[in-house]
Amino acid sequence: MNWGQIAGVIGSFVLGIGAVWKIVEKFSPKVKKYISVASEALALVDEVLKAVEDKKIDDAEIARIKKEAEDLMAALKK
Repeated sequence: MNWGQIAGVIGSFVLGIGAVWKIVEKFSPKVKKYISVASEALALVDEVLKAVEDKKIDDAEIARIKKEAEDLMAALKK
């Protein structure tokens, strides 16, 4: 490899990092929102499954499910 090729490889690497950085920066808020919504949805499903597994739903489980549903609604509104 000569110096021109090395400079070309380094230049391509720097431009590639810059392009990826801009894409990540542009879509970061949307990705964070989608991750938040997915996390809250999974937490809600988890609470419902726990309630179904023991075949007995008490007030504490209802309160936890209600809280997870409210958290999901809040995440959707962001």
